Amino acid sequence: MSSIFSRSLPVLIIIFLLSPISDLQVSARWGEKAEASVECLSKTMVYTVNKDGTWTLESDIQLKILTEAGRQALSTQTCTYDATRNTAEVLEASTDNNGTKSIVPKNRIEDKPLASDALGLRKQHQILIPFDRVAVGSILHLKLKEHFFKPDFEKYFSASIGFQGGYLWKKIDVVINSELPLISNINDPRNSLDVRENQDKSKYTLQINLKKPIYEQLFGEPDQFYGEPALYTSIFVSTERGFERLGKLEAAFYQPILSSPLPEELERIRKIASSIKDETDCIDTIVAHLIDKITYLGNWNIAEGHLAPRSLEAIIASGSGDCKEYASCLAAILNKLGQGYNAKIALVERNDVYLEEDVKPAYKRSFDHAIVKVIGPSGKTYWVDPTNNVSMAGGVFPDIADRPTLVLDAENPTYERIPPIDFRHALCKDERTLTITNDGIVNTKGSFHFEGETAKCLTEGLKMHHPSVIKEGIVRQMCGSSDPIDPTVSLPECTSHKVKPLKTIFSYGEKHTMTHTNLGDAFPLLGNWYKAYTSASQTHEGALYVGHPETLIKKRLFKNVSAKNLERLAFSIETPWLNAKRELVVTEEGVVVTETIEKLKTIVSAKDLKSKEFDKLKETLRKYCDGVSIVFSK
Repeated sequence: MSSIFSRSLPVLIIIFLLSPISDLQVSARWGEKAEASVECLSKTMVYTVNKDGTWTLESDIQLKILTEAGRQALSTQTCTYDATRNTAEVLEASTDNNGTKSIVPKNRIEDKPLASDALGLRKQHQILIPFDRVAVGSILHLKLKEHFFKPDFEKYFSASIGFQGGYLWKKIDVVINSELPLISNINDPRNSLDVRENQDKSKYTLQINLKKPIYEQLFGEPDQFYGEPALYTSIFVSTERGFERLGKLEAAFYQPILSSPLPEELERIRKIASSIKDETDCIDTIVAHLIDKITYLGNWNIAEGHLAPRSLEAIIASGSGDCKEYASCLAAILNKLGQGYNAKIALVERNDVYLEEDVKPAYKRSFDHAIVKVIGPSGKTYWVDPTNNVSMAGGVFPDIADRPTLVLDAENPTYERIPPIDFRHALCKDERTLTITNDGIVNTKGSFHFEGETAKCLTEGLKMHHPSVIKEGIVRQMCGSSDPIDPTVSLPECTSHKVKPLKTIFSYGEKHTMTHTNLGDAFPLLGNWYKAYTSASQTHEGALYVGHPETLIKKRLFKNVSAKNLERLAFSIETPWLNAKRELVVTEEGVVVTETIEKLKTIVSAKDLKSKEFDKLKETLRKYCDGVSIVFSK
C-alpha cells in the first residue's frame, strides 16, 4: 500500500469535534478545453499479453506544453518500476520547438536504484528523463517499453486507462493483444470512445480510440468535494470476471504463514488473550500487544515479486511489518486460541473518503490494504485493522468502512461489504453550562463525552502526545480567536491502545460574547456542523463529503436567564443524509437548548446534491443555523 497510509501523529487531535466545513459557498465546475495546461497530441499504447500472464507495454506519447504550469510539470519526467517484477527502457525522448528537434542523449537518461524499502523486499528503480529547452509551445516526445515478467498471479492480467491529469486528450490509440480472454468495463459518460473487440480461438484483441477530444478537470474543488468515478471516462480490463480465482490464489500466499507455529512473542500474546472471554476485549488485547511489539511500515511490500507476507518469525525478528504482515500475526493468533474464533485475511481499499466505483471485471488494484475478518465464538463478525495506533474491534475505522472487501480463502473466497459506521455507536455529547455576569463575561463549564468511533482521535492523542498539547488544542477549539479567561481542562487517563469511552471536563470565561440589542442581550448559537451541508451551490459538479456517521448531542444551559418565543428557533428535519433537531425550554435554572445531530451518510452523491430534498435540507439549516441568536428577556 501507499506510504500515505503510514501512521501519522495527530497533533491537532481536537478535529474530532469538527465536521468538514466551508465558510464560502463553493461551486466546482468542469474546466473548458482552453484552460488545459498540456495537450496530448497523440498517445499510442500497445499491450501484448502472453498466455502465462507476462506482458509487454510499448507506449508512444507526444505532449504539447500550453502554459507555464505545464512547462514546470513536464520539464523533467520520472518513471519508477520494481526491478523484481519488470523492466523499463526509454527508446526515445526529444523536444520539438517550432520544428527544431532536441533529442535527449542516452547517457543523460538515468536509470538508478532508489533506496530500498524499509523491509528490503523491493528493488525500486527510477528513470529520470531531462528534456532540453522546454518552453510554452514545446512538443515533448517519449517512447517507452516495459516488460512485466512476474505477474501478480499466473494467467492473470489487468489494466486501467483514464483521461484525467489536467490534459487535453486529442488522440488516443490503445491496442491490447492477448492470448488470454479479457473482460472489459468501459465508462464513457460523454460518448468519447470508439471501442472494438475481436476474439478468435487463440487471440483476443481490444482496440480503443477517441471519437472526440477529452478534457476532464474539475476546478474550484475544495477538500470536501470529490469527482465521482462515474463522472470520468475510464477503461478497466481484466482476465477475471469475478474475484473467486484471485481470492484463492492470494490465499495461497497466506496459508503457510497462518498455519505455522507461533513464535515465542506471539505465543505469549495468545496466552494472555486466551483467558479473556469478552470477544471485543480479546481482539483488542491482541491488537494492543501487536502495536507494542511491531512497528507499522505503510508499504505494500513485495516478497520475491509477489504480494505475500514474510514468515511470522521474520516479522517478529525485524520488529516491523506492513499491513498484510500485521493482519497475518493477528489472524494466526486468533485461529490458535482454540475458542471458536475464525479469522481470515481480507483485502480492501483504504481511504478516508471512499467513492463507489462500478468495476465489473476483477481488478486487483481496487484493493491496497490487508485487514482481518473475524467471526467470534458468538457468531458476530468483526472487521479489524490492526495497523492503527489504537484498537477498536467494537467499531469500524472510517478509512475501511462501507466498501467492498475480498475475503481470502483457499477454497471459498467471498466478495463482501464492510458495514458503514453505526451513527448510534459513534456518539459525542457536548454539554455546557453558561453563566452571564453583570459585566458581560460568560463563564462556561462543561464536558465532552466520546463513545465508539468518536473516541478514536482523543485516544490516539492521549497515547502519543503530552497532555499540555491536547489541552491547548481543546481550549483553542472552544474559544476560537478570543482570549479565554482562566481556562482549565481535565483529561481522562488513557494507558491502553484500546478505544473506550472518554470524558473531558473544562471551564473558561469569555468577554465580548454577548450582542446588545434593544430587546436585551443576545447570545449567538454558534456551531459549524451544518456548514458542510450548506456550502454546495446548485450548479456544483461532484460529490460532497460531509464527515463520517455519528451522533452529536449539544446541550447548553444558560443559567438564571429567561427568553420568549423560543419556539421560533426550534426545528426538526429528517433526510437520508442527516437528521437534525433543536429543542428549547425554559426551566427553573434557566434556558436549555439541546441540538441532536445524526449524520447518516459520509458522501452525498452529485445526483442527490441537485435533488429537491437536499435543497430543502440546505434551506432549513441556513434558516435555523446561520446567524441565529437567543435574546434574553430583561
